[in-house]
Parts: sequence; structure tokens; C-alpha cells
Amino acid sequence: MNAVTQYDIDGTALGVSTTVTLTEGITVTYFTELGASKPHEVALRIGDSDCIEMNYSEELADLFARVDEVPAVEFLATCYANLWRLKQ
Repeated sequence: MNAVTQYDIDGTALGVSTTVTLTEGITVTYFTELGASKPHEVALRIGDSDCIEMNYSEELADLFARVDEVPAVEFLATCYANLWRLKQ
């Protein structure tokens, strides 16, 4: 696990990103705003270039914790259901 504080151009701390390696070549990064108790966004990275950004949910957190037990179809369906979308 690797945690990094993110800063704005003026040096203001914006939040923390925490990266967890699920398996070789696949990582999950959780983005948490300062003062928040839970992340607001999750990025699933496969290899060096492919990235799926999603809204954080307890369902995703549970899925990533059980990645070795979850069928691929369930894994992808859950990721799709939580894809990041602009809040309107």
C-alpha cells in the first residue's frame, strides 16, 4: 500500500490517494478528500496504460478485497455499475 498527498498548483493539499496492488500488473487507487472518512473515487489500473475510473462504493471495496474469489463476470459487472460519471 502506498499513500500520497495530492496538492493544488498553489500548494494547497486536496486529498490523499492510496494505491493497493491486487496482483501483478493490477492496482487500485482510492482517492479521498481531506477530512473525508471514505474515498470518493476509485481507479482500477491494468498494466501501465489502461484505467477504469469509478465512484467509490462499499460493494467495490468488498469486491477488491475478495478479488481472488470473484468470477471475472461479477468483477466486470460491478466495475461497470460503478463507472465514474459527472455528477449532475
